[in-house]
Amino acid sequence: MRQLTDLDAELQALCLGARTRLTAVQTADLRRLVEAGLDWDRMWDLGHRHDVLPLLAVSLPQAAGDAVSGPWLERAIRRRHVTLLRNGRMADALGRVLDGLSAADVPAMPVKGLVIAERLYGSLASRGAADLDVLVREPDLTVARRVLVELGYRQAQELTFHALVHEFHDPPWYVGDGNESVRLELHRDLWADRFFRSDIDGLWDRSAPGTLLDRPVRLLSLEDTLIHLAIHRSRSPLRLRWNCDIAELVRSNGAELDWEAVADRADRIGARTTTWLVLSMADRFLGASPPPGVLERFRIPTAKRELLERTCGGGATFRSAPPGDTDQTPHLTLRVFEQDGAGQIARALGSSIRRSTRRILHQRGVRRVRHDTV
Repeated sequence: MRQLTDLDAELQALCLGARTRLTAVQTADLRRLVEAGLDWDRMWDLGHRHDVLPLLAVSLPQAAGDAVSGPWLERAIRRRHVTLLRNGRMADALGRVLDGLSAADVPAMPVKGLVIAERLYGSLASRGAADLDVLVREPDLTVARRVLVELGYRQAQELTFHALVHEFHDPPWYVGDGNESVRLELHRDLWADRFFRSDIDGLWDRSAPGTLLDRPVRLLSLEDTLIHLAIHRSRSPLRLRWNCDIAELVRSNGAELDWEAVADRADRIGARTTTWLVLSMADRFLGASPPPGVLERFRIPTAKRELLERTCGGGATFRSAPPGDTDQTPHLTLRVFEQDGAGQIARALGSSIRRSTRRILHQRGVRRVRHDTV
């Protein structure tokens, strides 16, 4: 399986720079790569494709100083400022939503996005977020939707098939217009049970009081955060950012994590393979190693490891791509290899085929999925 040193200079610099902290050895390695000369146009494409430019804007000049291209650094710093501005706007919106839900006696948990930026990266400027994600219990959904409407949120009049049939959150809610628009996903669960078994009651039971944006909130446990991030990555484009989230969690909280609980829960919900994959990539490419024996605890056969490497691991994530290609989205059929066992893979494939058939019928008007906007 590929290691950091198997990558070319720009990819090595990308991986070394896509973190909040570097050891003295890592700093020296990154400085050596920069001083030897990098293709800065390619570094921009890679940083943009993998959504880590806000991290590179800090780590590269700290490691290599004036050896970093001035024009490149100016662009990267602007990207970091834009990230902070965007996240700040969403933080204000999240505060209003949490206040509204609290006033309506609706328990709510913010997840992903801003939670990861503040909790793991320590700065809203370091990690972008596309939207807000708020988890409520299913019996509270009607009241939660009413709160969103009262706060000015709305749903699109014409919804895509994917939005209409999404298994674990509402079609997106929006507030504001243009560049000021904020998107919110109101969750009743955190993953689709056609791929991984639901554990929603356990997620709530294990959640704990915490602080976000200087306000008291309820947050997922660290162990559940790790598994949720692994599952989310298994259905997302192959961007390094998702692995950076895991690496930052391991670096900052690895000593506190109950690793046996992580392995047991991953086994129970069918996320053993995808959890192993993100931990392995964080170890190999981002220098965030779980304690000895943890990766072996997930019992992934060698043949499957090689298959994962080619379809959704290091080989796929760091594939060659033409300039400007920022897709990084493999065919979702390939992602079924992140499922546990032949039975789970077959179930996921069957579900995907049925879903594709429904989508075709919907698009052709044969059997349209209906949705009543609130």
